[in-house]
Amino acid sequence: MKSIPELRTRIGELTSAIESQKRALRDLENQRSKVQSELNSRVDPMARIPFEIVSDIFLHCVSNIPRPDSRTAPLVLLNICRLWRTIAVSTPFLWAEICMDSTPFPRGAKFAKLCRDWIDRARTISLSFSLRGSLARRIELLMNKHAPQVQNLELFVRDTTDLLRLGVPGLFPSLMKLTVGADETSPVEVDFSPGQCIGLLRAAPALLECDFDDVFCADDIFPPGPVVTHTSLRVLRLGNPQSRAFEGYHGNSAFILQYVTLPSLQSLDIADFDITPEVFISFLMRSRPPLTCLRMVLPNTIWEPGTIIEYFQLTPNLTDVELYFTPNDDSDEENGAEPFRPFLEVLNTGTDLLQRLSNITLWALFWEVGDYETIIKVLTARRTSLRSFRLYFPPENYDAAPPGLARNVIVALRQFTEDGIHVHVGPRQHNCLDRNLVAENQ
Repeated sequence: MKSIPELRTRIGELTSAIESQKRALRDLENQRSKVQSELNSRVDPMARIPFEIVSDIFLHCVSNIPRPDSRTAPLVLLNICRLWRTIAVSTPFLWAEICMDSTPFPRGAKFAKLCRDWIDRARTISLSFSLRGSLARRIELLMNKHAPQVQNLELFVRDTTDLLRLGVPGLFPSLMKLTVGADETSPVEVDFSPGQCIGLLRAAPALLECDFDDVFCADDIFPPGPVVTHTSLRVLRLGNPQSRAFEGYHGNSAFILQYVTLPSLQSLDIADFDITPEVFISFLMRSRPPLTCLRMVLPNTIWEPGTIIEYFQLTPNLTDVELYFTPNDDSDEENGAEPFRPFLEVLNTGTDLLQRLSNITLWALFWEVGDYETIIKVLTARRTSLRSFRLYFPPENYDAAPPGLARNVIVALRQFTEDGIHVHVGPRQHNCLDRNLVAENQ
């Protein structure tokens, strides 16, 4: 019989042998895994696709509003396999856009870390940020850190004082496109201040395009100070004129024009012309912009031809004009042409104005034959420069042509189409000229 020390020695020997066999087994398993991976790379067509192509495929998997959600791309790509994770992490453009919807995580450290890891993977390329909800402190610090890289910024906020914290002069030196609006999930109306909006313009000296998306401006509790000159801005949208005219959004951010000078402005949308003609003329005189495109909802007051002439004299480069009118009530629909008559009169007689005008779009229902005859006069006077004239009826889809669209008017308007001018009269979906042509042929 073996002694106790001998038994202990034997146990130690067996334990060492077992550990040695385990190491050998692990080595064999690792070798098998490597051989299996090599076999997969030769058999699996996905594994043989070049890195660059897989990376490009990944880019097409990302939604238009990418969020830090582990169930969607690009985060879900990290959990498929080691190869896909390597490719995803090594593709900076996959992480260049992010929507930081902080509403469910007002103070969430985990959410902030998700966003931080996401943005870090973009490395040094240009970024697009979309903020929805409240500007939590951690998210604010993250945005400030990467502000020099941000080229596209969307801010849909619940508390407009968040804008003041981002309105630091020069904070976004590379920003080229800015969109500002209210968070649509906000339980209360969000009131903006022109001062808050102007602060964002100061923060982005290289800004080319700015969209204040149906921003409602209250009395200015944050005064913007002296008039701000922004030398880069080319496109300014103060709300959506079509939404304002037909869907009832207010969006009176036209107030902003009182506080800015925009000498490079080429395109201007005004959803609610709630400033006086004098304020608008003052803006044009200060800026002298090379404006080529103007879209706006007309006020419910009739403008004098002299005022319109002054507008046009200050915007000689206009090529595209689109005008809307919002009636006070249903009874005004039959008088829809009235606000447009001074404009048409000036366009007819003032052929020395807007000599580059190529496209005219009016959104209204014209009932009287005299108004259509005025349109014919405008088309005749500007035949050489016009490429299109569109009179869109409101989207109630009128089935019958209005009384003023008589047969002789239709014949005259068709003549312009034969001369190369695109003429549309009727709801956007249907051109009454085409429909009558079909009826004639039948």
